[in-house]
Amino acid sequence: MHFRPLARAAPFVLGAVAAGVWLHRRREERPVLRERSGEMPPPVPPAPQARHAAPPSRPLGRFERPVTARFTRAARRPIDIVTIVDDLLGAAR
Repeated sequence: MHFRPLARAAPFVLGAVAAGVWLHRRREERPVLRERSGEMPPPVPPAPQARHAAPPSRPLGRFERPVTARFTRAARRPIDIVTIVDDLLGAAR
């Protein structure tokens, strides 16, 4: 009579062991660092040179970025967020 709980738990234990073995076998190999495998990194192509802007004479700060023609203030249009939200709400009706 003491073996009845063991007999009831055996299918669950056997299923857990089988699932563990199955997951262990289909586990992917972890990637190895190139330094350990001896593989050389791919060659890096040279960076294209900018035609319109000269390199800065000093390093740029964190918030200083070179101005490009695409993002100048003259090219930007003001955005009316209220109109956009109204259009979105009207589309949901």
